[in-house]
Formats: sequence, C-alpha cells, structure tokens
Amino acid sequence: MQRRLLSYGKADAFLREPLRRPPEMTAMETRRKEAAERAEVYAPKPTGGAWLAGACGAVVAMVVLFTIGKIYELPLQPNLIFAAPIVLAAFVSVYIGYRRARDKNRKAQADEVEKGR
Repeated sequence: MQRRLLSYGKADAFLREPLRRPPEMTAMETRRKEAAERAEVYAPKPTGGAWLAGACGAVVAMVVLFTIGKIYELPLQPNLIFAAPIVLAAFVSVYIGYRRARDKNRKAQADEVEKGR
C-alpha cells in the first residue's frame, strides 16, 4: 500500500514534465530588441498611457488651483468658468507631451533598427 502525502492534481503533471526552452529568437527579433535597448538611452520609453498622463496633469492643475484659492481666499465653485479651461489646458498639454515622447521613442527605435550596427 503506497501513500501519497500530497497531491497537486494538474500541477503534478506539470512538475513532472521536462523543462521546455523557449524558441530561439529570430535575427530580426534580436535586432529589434537590441535597437530598443540602444534607443532607450537617448529616448526613454514613457510608462503608463497618454490618457492617464493627461488625467494626472489635470489633477495637478486642480490641486494648484485649490491651493491658490485657499491662499488668496478665492472659492473655486463660483469661479469654475475660470478653472475649467485651466484644467482642460493642463490635460491637453500633458497628453500631447506624452504622445511626443512616445513618438520620439518609436522613431529612435526605428532609426536604430535601420542603423543596425
């Protein structure tokens, strides 16, 4: 009578399988990966997304407006007609800045792939 102390079900089969190596990268994939690493030096890839960056810019603008309002005792609610365009401008400017950084990184990667070293 043989006793098994632990049974992991499907995990048992997975653990008994020999380790599989990932397929080797093609020459073009290797070239693209190396180009991305070289491009990262002078045109870093931005993280997150353009919408998230824009939203962060809008939040920062709102915090600044709120702080200025508290310092100078100006309530924000009656002055929304002035605050809304400032927040919108902050969103748009940060959104465009993110897109430019992303495009700069993509162009740098394409240039490095073309250069090929």
